[in-house]
Amino acid sequence: MKNIFKFIFCLATLLVFLTGCKKQVAGPKGESGLNGKNGNANQTSMSSFIILSQAWQTNNVRKDWNTDYYTDLINDEVIQKSSISVYVQINGAWFPLPYTKEDYHIQYNLISGSLHLNYFKSHQVANQPASMNFRLVIVSPK
Repeated sequence: MKNIFKFIFCLATLLVFLTGCKKQVAGPKGESGLNGKNGNANQTSMSSFIILSQAWQTNNVRKDWNTDYYTDLINDEVIQKSSISVYVQINGAWFPLPYTKEDYHIQYNLISGSLHLNYFKSHQVANQPASMNFRLVIVSPK
């Protein structure tokens, strides 16, 4: 009786493995799509920049750190009509702002002509930030 159960179990296992492994074959190639001329976002601006450690200034009232990055890429029209993203590079990877890890936070505000960055710690005073790489990406409407 034990041998019959072993045989049935082995046979069922073998059937599962043999029927479950099928080679994936690609289907026929479809027709090409439009070339993108009718899209709604045709202008992308990207600016990478470094904020040096000494550029951060402390705010003694709130105990946080602030700096400004001045650029002509940001104006009132861009702020009102575009999609704007800011990224920070940490250990070789890019992360979107606002960025939070444990008690550390990096946030930004947009003001015509500049990007204001804010670095702080939730429960205590943060040390002066090290130099950091940032990236500003602006996708403007057509």
